[in-house]
Amino acid sequence: MLDNCPHCGKLFGKTPSRIACRDCARWEDASYERILGFLDQHRAATVTEVSAALDLAEELILLFIQEGRIQTQEHVNLLRRCQNCGEAIASGSLCKLCLVKVKAEFNSPIKTTKAQHLDPLKKTQPSYNAAPTRGPIGHEMLTDKWSKKNNH
Repeated sequence: MLDNCPHCGKLFGKTPSRIACRDCARWEDASYERILGFLDQHRAATVTEVSAALDLAEELILLFIQEGRIQTQEHVNLLRRCQNCGEAIASGSLCKLCLVKVKAEFNSPIKTTKAQHLDPLKKTQPSYNAAPTRGPIGHEMLTDKWSKKNNH
């Protein structure tokens, strides 16, 4: 199936194992190797430090972590933080405890009064307190964010 590369926009033959054009896939693989080389020499580096040292976007490094290509067990400073409480997490955007809380809030019934049903524009509408979350970082979200200088 033909598709546009999510990174550079070129037309390419998309397959389940190939989600970017050949040039961008090569650049991504080379960047991955550079990151691994840097982490071998700087085991305690954070995502921000790797990004600054190699002039790569943090999103690309986080993508490799999310895909499991970079193991956070070996590089504990690369762990992500829960967007709600700040707890260290290996993947996703929320820790297990916050995820349980959000799911419980989402599944609990919304309590409204009879007056709110009669006048839906009243300021006493029920509020939704669940913290907004972001989905996982995907290749399609990296457009124009691959490198800080955006040249590859």
